[in-house]
Amino acid sequence: ALISGAFDVVLNIDLDLQKSAELALLKRSKTWAPELQGIFFAADPETCAIKAYVGGTSYRISQLDHIRQIKRSMGSLMKPLALYKLFEQKEINLATAIEDSALKWSFDKGRSTWSPQNYDKKFRGQVSARQVLEKSLNVPFVKIFHEREPEGLLWNELDPVRALGLEIPVERALPSALLGSIEQSPWKVMEAYLRLTRMALGIAEDAADLECQLHFSKDEASAESFAPQENLELGYAQDGARIVIAALEGALRRGTSASLGRKLSKSQEWAGKTGTSSNLRDSWYVALSPKLVALSWVGRGDNKETKFTGASGALPIVAESLLPETKDGESWKWPSSENLEWHLIERDSLCKAQEKLQDNKPRSTTEPPEDFMVAGKHYFWELFIPESLPKDCKEL
Repeated sequence: ALISGAFDVVLNIDLDLQKSAELALLKRSKTWAPELQGIFFAADPETCAIKAYVGGTSYRISQLDHIRQIKRSMGSLMKPLALYKLFEQKEINLATAIEDSALKWSFDKGRSTWSPQNYDKKFRGQVSARQVLEKSLNVPFVKIFHEREPEGLLWNELDPVRALGLEIPVERALPSALLGSIEQSPWKVMEAYLRLTRMALGIAEDAADLECQLHFSKDEASAESFAPQENLELGYAQDGARIVIAALEGALRRGTSASLGRKLSKSQEWAGKTGTSSNLRDSWYVALSPKLVALSWVGRGDNKETKFTGASGALPIVAESLLPETKDGESWKWPSSENLEWHLIERDSLCKAQEKLQDNKPRSTTEPPEDFMVAGKHYFWELFIPESLPKDCKEL
């Protein structure tokens, strides 16, 4: 029947994006060591339809589908997925001050210790939670959870991550899991970031409606469930997810994704996150928008060092795949939320300012904060769930 032409196969694949991704991987792989492989994977967050799927750089060298058939350490792609619930619960906000200084975490009843490091091995003193996500700072990120669970019993702390569909065995729920030591397939990582994006978009009215299945065609649904794990209640977290996205928008403007942010169309609002596993074994990048979520991974089949960070390995593949499609494409913005408000923050103290500087207030709920100076003081506008606002300066 197939030979006689009895079937019509209609896919959701965007052929232009698919071609751009294949060419980007082919171009990049010519400069790599032969052992390196890479993928590009994109889907529509509204429908979960797969728009591009490149499972490897060379079928001749490796017949593995590196999107479904491998599991690799996520690196810093774990950070946004671990934080959205804390923002939603108003336990932290983007202006929360965290000390970036040496940490020695003793856990397992004192039998084990762990001292995380920032990628550049430097400490920056007091930083905000926004800077932690924009600059992908390891130590202050880990400190958020060290203060919450100093004994290192992180199974419950990782509930929000597991609820997004990622698999974390109980014996691996250790402090190092916070920095992505847990192996996941790119397919599962895409599912998790699709769910985060759908929450930020407010597509669903409750957690159950967030379920969707990645699929290639309108008539085919993936056999793999997109549901949270059994007996794990996600809870609806639209505002928390939107705040995380706001910080990842900043990463494209002044953080780890700035090289891509300078090239993307100004009429389209994107967010992005780099991921690098320990010893540079895995390079990840995810780009998020209201219309498309795109993911890339670069690594070696033998799991040895690639010499790439997320910004130098996977990010250029996403950039070269997306830019032909986005430069002159349609405009889009992240939706506003009635529950989120912009408030003026004094930069040096990270507290709510008293000065009335309404002329500088952002005109939309999507514009990232930029520092400005008035009367010798630095200020910026930040996005908050109202109940999570920092104290006024006069109260400190």
